[in-house]
Amino acid sequence: MGEVSPLQAYCKQVDLKYYEKTYGWYYYDLALKQVPTDFITNLVLKDFEWRANHQQNILSSTEGVQSSGKSLFTLNMAIHAGNFFHFPFILKRDIYSNPYQLDQDIRNNEESRRTFLYDEQPQRMVGMGSYSTKISLKDYEEIGRYTQKNVFYCSPEVHEHAHYFVFKQVDYDIDRLTNEKCKSCALYAKCNFEKYSTLCEIPFFERDGYPKQFRFMLYTKRLSDQVLMPRGIVSFPMLAPKTAKEYDSIKSNNIKNFENYANNAWDKKMGDIEKFVDEFEQELIKETYKGIAPVNKRLIESKLYEKFGQNRFLKDEIAIFVEIARQLLQEKCAEQNGKN
Repeated sequence: MGEVSPLQAYCKQVDLKYYEKTYGWYYYDLALKQVPTDFITNLVLKDFEWRANHQQNILSSTEGVQSSGKSLFTLNMAIHAGNFFHFPFILKRDIYSNPYQLDQDIRNNEESRRTFLYDEQPQRMVGMGSYSTKISLKDYEEIGRYTQKNVFYCSPEVHEHAHYFVFKQVDYDIDRLTNEKCKSCALYAKCNFEKYSTLCEIPFFERDGYPKQFRFMLYTKRLSDQVLMPRGIVSFPMLAPKTAKEYDSIKSNNIKNFENYANNAWDKKMGDIEKFVDEFEQELIKETYKGIAPVNKRLIESKLYEKFGQNRFLKDEIAIFVEIARQLLQEKCAEQNGKN
């Protein structure tokens, strides 16, 4: 067998030693009580660095309820990954809440070793291409090692992905700052609505209740049966105030755009089909006794595959694009026949 990462080596050693132990023992006796948090946190970071230096990538999912800190915890990891892969993670560029845009950028961006954070995956993706997005992301996860692009998923529950790391919420009472001045303030409740500002001279990052750190349980697959097993608690401190404030602004804008369907994914596909028809127009029409007409659907489909390849669109998408292309061709033929 080839060289394994530090985390893989540790997990293999543990699984061989405790192969008769139950999941409950792994969680309550080993992961929660015996494995030091500093040890497993450093092991994860060493694993990230090892992957950067051994032509591998990182695929990770973080699960937690609202306000559990899953996004800030994951963002911390993404920033570390960007440093290890020598392709810095830039919040404004690399955080996504729109699956269509994420898929488009992963596939079209030629830059290797880049890190993407997909924040708050929607439970339901509607519209043409939603299933295609799920499939293409899945395909990417299975082949992404070649370009060493990293993807960090963050959502209320773990979605089906070929992830290497899974982090699940372990704390339901986050470790937070205490500030007695805030507690005795008459505007305490009102001030808490000001997420990244305050109503007095105390900065938001010194306000009572501001998070100190976020802790999540790490899971990786057991080699013998591929079952996700708890390995230990990973802890990262709260991000720098400037970074946390920037993240909040970006996330708010991303979610607003997604809710308003402000993405150009579908428009881009329609533009591609229009260009396709213009490029292959002469090959996609035929002479008939009534004038010119589009060729049959099978020939249009064949030319679509020739142009875009067999893996860019799903079969059901191709069927719709064939209909759209044929309609565009019919309009062109009708216009020409009218002139003749």
